[in-house]
Amino acid sequence: MITSLEFDAALKIISDYKTQSDNKIVEGSNLNFRKINIQKSIRNSTFNALKNYYYDNYNLSLERKDLLNMDVQLLKKIDYKKMSGYRGFGMISLFYFKKLMESHSVITPELEF
Repeated sequence: MITSLEFDAALKIISDYKTQSDNKIVEGSNLNFRKINIQKSIRNSTFNALKNYYYDNYNLSLERKDLLNMDVQLLKKIDYKKMSGYRGFGMISLFYFKKLMESHSVITPELEF
């Protein structure tokens, strides 16, 4: 049989473990809602292509000020082949946009051979 002190100590251990687990869950979920600022790093032609892409695929009207808080999850889902079909967004724009996404850890760097 356990004493009241042993029982209280066991409850404290369980409570501390639950608090620690809850904190880890909150930290992990914050990664899914990360926002980045790309306003000063994006050219007008790239912004126009991104604006059209967001409207066509997500039915969202993107404004220049929205580049201050871009949702990483939506940026990860970009289909670059589809985006390269927009006017003013060619190979050079695609290259620089991908480099920008790599620098913010939105996508992983592509291996070049």
